[in-house]
Amino acid sequence: MSKARKLRICLLLAAIFAAGVVTGRLSAPKPTPVLMTGKKQAQTPESLAAEFQRRCKLDEEQRQKLLPIFDRMIREMLPYAPLTQERLNIFLKTMERIRPLLQPEQKEAFEKFVKEITDTVPSAGSTGGASR
Repeated sequence: MSKARKLRICLLLAAIFAAGVVTGRLSAPKPTPVLMTGKKQAQTPESLAAEFQRRCKLDEEQRQKLLPIFDRMIREMLPYAPLTQERLNIFLKTMERIRPLLQPEQKEAFEKFVKEITDTVPSAGSTGGASR
């Protein structure tokens, strides 16, 4: 076998390998983000939506609308440590996006849920050095 033929085979194998890598990266499902809370619990968009559905008595359509919102929230929170002001700010911003999706009778349970979460985060002054 000539050197040119060996080189051609090597280049074709490399091209096939590269095509496989690119195809795998483009077609693989995105991993579900997992958020660790201050209570050492893992939260996924699905578990957050289920908890929210249970507490606020959401219907299935509302729950499905929450999944991408919670997915985005978790992805935004991942760089920050649990129980920090940064995470609280992202949480509050997300709750503002959720509020319009709720029925009037669900809003009381929603406000109670939000208050429970915000009460678990220490004040901004005590976490200033923790997240750096």
